[in-house]
Amino acid sequence: MRRIPPAAAPRLLRALPLALALSAASLPLALPSMAGPLERAQEARARGNLREAQIELRNLVRDKPEDAAAHAALAAVSLDLGDTELAEREARAALEHGHDAAAATALLLRSYLTSNRAEALLRDFPQVETPKPVAAQVAAARAQALLILGRKDEAAQSATLARQIAPDVPEVGIVASNVALMQGDRAAAEAALDAVLASHPDNADALLRKGGLQYERRDLQAALASFDRLLQGAPNSVAGRLRRAETLIQLQEDARARADVDVALKVMPTNAPAIYMRALLGLRAKDWAGADSDLQKLGPALGNFPNGYLLQATAKQALGQKAQAEDAASRHLARNPDDPRGARLLAVLALEDKRPRDAAAVLATLAGRGKADVESLELLGTVQSMLNRPREAAMAFEKAAELAPKNAAILNRLAAARLAMGDAAGTEEAANRAVALGGETPATRQMLAFAALAQGDASAAEAEMNRLGAEGRKGETGAVLDGTLLTLRMDLPAARAAFEGALRDHPNSIPARMGLARVATLQDKPEEAERLLGEVLKQEPGHAEAMTQLTTIAAGDGPRAAAARAVLEQVQAAHPEEPLLAMALSAVQMRANEPAKAVAVLDAEPLRAKGGVALALARSRAHAAAGDWKRAEEAARLALAEAPSSA
Repeated sequence: MRRIPPAAAPRLLRALPLALALSAASLPLALPSMAGPLERAQEARARGNLREAQIELRNLVRDKPEDAAAHAALAAVSLDLGDTELAEREARAALEHGHDAAAATALLLRSYLTSNRAEALLRDFPQVETPKPVAAQVAAARAQALLILGRKDEAAQSATLARQIAPDVPEVGIVASNVALMQGDRAAAEAALDAVLASHPDNADALLRKGGLQYERRDLQAALASFDRLLQGAPNSVAGRLRRAETLIQLQEDARARADVDVALKVMPTNAPAIYMRALLGLRAKDWAGADSDLQKLGPALGNFPNGYLLQATAKQALGQKAQAEDAASRHLARNPDDPRGARLLAVLALEDKRPRDAAAVLATLAGRGKADVESLELLGTVQSMLNRPREAAMAFEKAAELAPKNAAILNRLAAARLAMGDAAGTEEAANRAVALGGETPATRQMLAFAALAQGDASAAEAEMNRLGAEGRKGETGAVLDGTLLTLRMDLPAARAAFEGALRDHPNSIPARMGLARVATLQDKPEEAERLLGEVLKQEPGHAEAMTQLTTIAAGDGPRAAAARAVLEQVQAAHPEEPLLAMALSAVQMRANEPAKAVAVLDAEPLRAKGGVALALARSRAHAAAGDWKRAEEAARLALAEAPSSA
């Protein structure tokens, strides 16, 4: 039994070969009026049980092998079931026993096209001139086969010949539409279908294709009307049911869509597109287990559907099967590298597995390709913020704001990222844009106050804080703002009290700890300041201000240099994988004329897989200072390879 190849199944919803779209109900079978198997077959077909109808017709042709109409009926039902081998055999039998030549030839040609045997059709059916109805069918089928093979010019010639022979045959007009589509002329394609429907208003294939064109230009109600009309005359048309279901899904009528899919599966229980669509509807209904079960039924054919692995990943994630979800999401992204949905899902799965760096890498790759949407960029900015990469976070939020310039929430997040990277003016600009869009929140005013403080404008900062009111000044951020403003006014005892109060209520507050370190420095309490800076770096190894302050003290000639260096060494030992800490400590060691120690820090196992120009150059300098010129040159070459334009 020749079946539709799995690889061809996804095309059922968009561009089926000429015959597969046709329902047997639309074919001119010329069934004789008789009782027995044929009557039972007709009744079974009316109930949508094509398998039972096929069995009855098999019995009929076995008992009456000379009955041409019965052979034709069996061929048509077999085509509906995708049994192209039996359809071909029965169509030939219908021809041999004197069935209408044009109708039987049409069935035979459809069996070839449905099974994607375009080359065989061209070989087995050379163009004939008479009788004209048969010649037109052959010319139209040859044109369709040539289209399948991508031979557009020859297809156009064959379609023109078909029209010259018999312009009123529906298949001729339909293939003319297909040729116009291949040539990119959608208006001509639809006009050809309209001409077919003018003379054959219930032609199933023309209605199917007309509805498809209407769907693609998003005229969904018109598409629905075309599919409704098709199914009135051909209720067992699987393609018609699935195209109408697809349209109903777009119209948010999932219950009606599910009913159509169920009918399609009753007709053809193993139909891959119908199973896929049922899985899609299951996901929309949050029936994760049911959707997963359907997707598993598709087996290897799942990869033939553009969103197959994405649906599977979504179902697996909801079922808690994270490893399988990540595998499916990775497969989808490998096949569709520009799809932000796949990148977001893979990133979310990495985040759920506590791998934010992997999540950032996936989203950054998408952004680098210029294919990230607003949601992907917003997620990328969030992940970069989690990784203490404020500059990268700000870049992501800036791109998101370009795509959604009136989204105040994104502007607020951009302001926060700019504040974290020390860009006070940029923070003020983004926060004020958010306010102008009506997106003012207490956090917005707090960021404006911090930006004013960073620019030394105490009056503006106080004005922003007054706008917050007593409630807005509560909590960690409010206390840090108060402490910072008091520090700027050099009211150090009050500032200390504010920061210490914030740390009592929020022991892990990095801003409060940094504020207290600044106060300690101003009060000439270096030991306390160094301790606080070390605590900040233990929590956040990449904190730029804490690292700069501690490194400056450790690299100097003052009395606190050794103590500051000891703190820096402790922090670096706790985070040997952090490149910035390693480079900071190695710089102190190099200044102390200890290049061997610098080499040991920079070449430690946790850092060996790390890249980056700065790290490679630091290694080169350390090796050179240690007299190892070969390794110094190797490191310099690595740096040049990463930044070939660097002078």
